Amino acid sequence: MLFSLSNCMFEDGKITVTRFGGGSTGAALANVTSVSIVNDQLVVNGTDLTGVTNVRITGPSSFDQTFSIESQSGANLIANGLSNVAFAMNGLFNLILTDAQGAATFQVTFTLQDGAVTASKLDDMGAGVGQVLKFDGTNWGPSDLGALTYAGTWDSSTATAPNVAPAAGEYYIVTVADTAIDIGDGSGARNFAVGDWLVYNDIASLWDKIDNATNVTSFEGRSGPVTAQAGDYTWAEIDKTSSVLSQIADVEAPAGDGSDTGKVLKWNNGTSQWELGDDLSGGGAGSVSSA
Repeated sequence: MLFSLSNCMFEDGKITVTRFGGGSTGAALANVTSVSIVNDQLVVNGTDLTGVTNVRITGPSSFDQTFSIESQSGANLIANGLSNVAFAMNGLFNLILTDAQGAATFQVTFTLQDGAVTASKLDDMGAGVGQVLKFDGTNWGPSDLGALTYAGTWDSSTATAPNVAPAAGEYYIVTVADTAIDIGDGSGARNFAVGDWLVYNDIASLWDKIDNATNVTSFEGRSGPVTAQAGDYTWAEIDKTSSVLSQIADVEAPAGDGSDTGKVLKWNNGTSQWELGDDLSGGGAGSVSSA
């Protein structure tokens, strides 16, 4: 006997039945204290169950099933379904027990216990990798999560789309740059730089380009990974307010203790640098040799 919800088999002991109502409403002596489904069998506990000759359950949507009694005692009755039975969870059912005295009706509801439905019992409903279960207002079904999914790198010089059957939000990072590339999706020719993203827009069925490159777009007429060259800056373009002459590699820096006051820079051919020295000294023309 199958006790199922939406045609899915339940594990043993995972369904409980809650009794409603005040007991017998007919002439039968039987009384019910609890009902459960164990090992695919209907188990009824109560009193005066020995004389029960018929077990029947009716409920919503013309539900009407009769069960075959397998064993019984005064406090316990076990019954099997005559066919596969599917109970609607949380639906209100009538358990009807008949004995020689008459029939007694008990209102019960079948409740799914926490942890009863495991992953192995869920149908994939055609879901793809990375999809989630989403409610569309009427039904539950597989759907994309709605976030970007990294799919790998792309060489734009191939001039072909990275995936012929992409999923929504799938994106690639450009590793090889190229210009005037048309991948044939209707977006036209575009320039791609290293680091740009190509993201699939499933609404428009097009590949969107996201400018995400870290390279300088253009400098002094050069594009791509720009490197400095001689002549990039003029003397007027250099900020000299915080610079000192000694920052030039071949210029000697003053000692900083005032001892170099009044000295001049003289070229030393031996050391190939400008060095600090005394002014008007050394015996050359126009110089003095003493105070």
